[in-house]
Amino acid sequence: MIRKRPCGRRCPKRTPHPNAIEESLGIRYLPLDDLLSVSDYVVLVIPHTPESEGSIGDRELARMKPSATLINVGRGGLVDEEALIAALQSKRIAMAGLDVYRNEPLPAASPLRTLPNVVLLPHTGGGSYRSWEIDIPASLRNIQQFFTGEKAEGIIN
Repeated sequence: MIRKRPCGRRCPKRTPHPNAIEESLGIRYLPLDDLLSVSDYVVLVIPHTPESEGSIGDRELARMKPSATLINVGRGGLVDEEALIAALQSKRIAMAGLDVYRNEPLPAASPLRTLPNVVLLPHTGGGSYRSWEIDIPASLRNIQQFFTGEKAEGIIN
């Protein structure tokens, strides 16, 4: 939210807990229906709880702008995938970016795999064979350096 505000973007949010920095940047709380109807991007970054189960379904998708993109990096149970597929196929919303799915891995037969307006990512931040080839040896080196009293690489704080 902070990066977009200097570019002149309006930054509504769903959480009702005010924050001084957000207030100084003009970021304001909106009820969910209002948030959905004005947002270009709806980004879900919440845990899957009994209260958040199915937070985005037919009703919520119908409230979104036809040009809107739904991004879910929270948990798969937040979105009704059948409702999302229908909304994407009918162009009720423009796009979806998904990092999480109700069933992981995403079933091979899922229509989400073939829709042109969907970007699918594995539910592992940066997980690829190439990154593992680099990261695993580096992590093992750091563990070894820690236990031998040497300074580990890439220490931030």
